[in-house]
Amino acid sequence: MTIKTALKKSFSIKLIQQGFKYVNSLNGFLKIINEELVFYITFQLNPSIKKGCKAFMIYSGVLSIYCDDISREKLKMFSNDFAYWSYRFGKKSSCGSFGYDYNEYNIYDCIEVAIGETEEILIPALNDIYDLDSYINLRKLLRNVSPFFCADKFFNDSLALIKSNNHDDFSSILKAESTELKRLLSEKKSAEHTRNILIIYTMISNS
Repeated sequence: MTIKTALKKSFSIKLIQQGFKYVNSLNGFLKIINEELVFYITFQLNPSIKKGCKAFMIYSGVLSIYCDDISREKLKMFSNDFAYWSYRFGKKSSCGSFGYDYNEYNIYDCIEVAIGETEEILIPALNDIYDLDSYINLRKLLRNVSPFFCADKFFNDSLALIKSNNHDDFSSILKAESTELKRLLSEKKSAEHTRNILIIYTMISNS
């Protein structure tokens, strides 16, 4: 069994219980909350600084359904690795800067440790995200607000700021635009929102 297969099989047992489903086209686990938020968990294989070992890193992130593109690349772009999640939430983990180190003898033990720490650190953090306001507050906590840049142009996930009316801290990137233009662009993004929902549910149903 390859490391990718082992990770998918082992994590599926726990993440499916949490409402996630593995989506082949995204190479990761997906969960939709209130038809507005998308939770994403995936893995990346890395080299290890330990002799005779390799490493795997867990990546996770949240985007709103109003993002201009729900794709594997966009989800990965706005995700954070597990080491960073642990650091920002003040939790200790076995995850190093390259991920969890493993070799052919302890691979399954390492996966079990990773699953346990995911349940302890990552899942509770994601479970606290239930609407656009809590999603925006999470990005503030993670100090990863890049999806909201160019908010006046509605690029990336910036429409979430307008939809939530939670943009006091982002006034510097909400450049002046006419009310009418914002309305027209918002209507355009609402159509893309409907399209994104259809795309995501199609991906899930086909997996």
